[in-house]
Amino acid sequence: MLSRRNVLDLIGKSRNKYHSCILTCYSFDFSYFEERVLPILRTANIKNVNVLADGKFLEKAQAFTTGKEFRYNKNYSFLPIYTKGVFHPKIMLLTGSKQGLLIIGSGNLTSSGISTNDEIWGAFQISELDNENAQLFAQVWHYLQQFITQNLGFSQQKFEWIRKYSPWINDLPVLSTEFIKLTSLKSELLFVHNEKNSSIFNKLSENINEKVCEAITIVSPYYDKKGAFIKELNVRYSPKKISCIIDEAHGLLPHDIELSVDENINFYKWSKSHKGKESEASRLHAKFVHFQFKNNYEVILLGSANATKAGMGTSSLDAINHEAGLILKRTSKKSWLKELGINIPKTTVDVSKEESNHSTNSNQDKLKLNS
Repeated sequence: MLSRRNVLDLIGKSRNKYHSCILTCYSFDFSYFEERVLPILRTANIKNVNVLADGKFLEKAQAFTTGKEFRYNKNYSFLPIYTKGVFHPKIMLLTGSKQGLLIIGSGNLTSSGISTNDEIWGAFQISELDNENAQLFAQVWHYLQQFITQNLGFSQQKFEWIRKYSPWINDLPVLSTEFIKLTSLKSELLFVHNEKNSSIFNKLSENINEKVCEAITIVSPYYDKKGAFIKELNVRYSPKKISCIIDEAHGLLPHDIELSVDENINFYKWSKSHKGKESEASRLHAKFVHFQFKNNYEVILLGSANATKAGMGTSSLDAINHEAGLILKRTSKKSWLKELGINIPKTTVDVSKEESNHSTNSNQDKLKLNS
């Protein structure tokens, strides 16, 4: 089973590995970042810190700040990103003179996103340009350029420092849209994101072409009310069964999905599906879709996008959110579900009768939806 750990532990305490970082998120907690995250970065001698977060979220969040959030010497660049939907990718890119660390997943830069939620991350290192991860770094670096160029002034200078003092980043491989072979993981990997006329769903559909799907498991805290993304997967892959894991305590549920038409779709509670904390049920914020095909072939899509048409897109609709994730595929007698400690319970849930604990009557509640 994959071990649970705080994602910030991957940074380590060496003062010689990294000097710069770019962090992206949707929601951002000023106090938590300045009191808990920045000290970890400083311990690792990372001085060039750049945070990209959703601009509309920040405007609302500032209405609830106390002023204490800004009493520390921040010494980092904070860049609001404005998009048609929401800016929602969760990426950590750390660079040094010879090394890099790339982390892609589901958690925001908040105490819940980093410390208490159940999140999922993929982490990759690079030390030489012939490293098998070099192409992935090239894809993510290219993806980030569209947001970096939105910001002028001193922020641009800080990004130029990355290019200057991490010279290897300028020599990354020529960009490719093909799957990357990861010998160390015995897998193949593809970085995916939403862009105009090509959603994550489109890229998944184009690259995973197998005709016979044994099972699909969706793990997500948020779904469309009518389950649009679930139905798209059902039509595209015709699996024998689809198991949807929901967060019954905090999530948004597909209350109006028509299960009479799709009898192979079932819902299960997160609290019954995994081995969580001993004292209490942990909040689900991880987002991934697992495909099981014949002959031990499996695929997993993980990242920032919820199981919604806004996050994933559909065959007929582009996604409106900026999201980022990874598609991994392999043939193995092991299962990523088992490695993640997830078991499908025997008891199903009638989502039409489940009450969502979310209220959206105030801006404060709206801010908590994706925290």
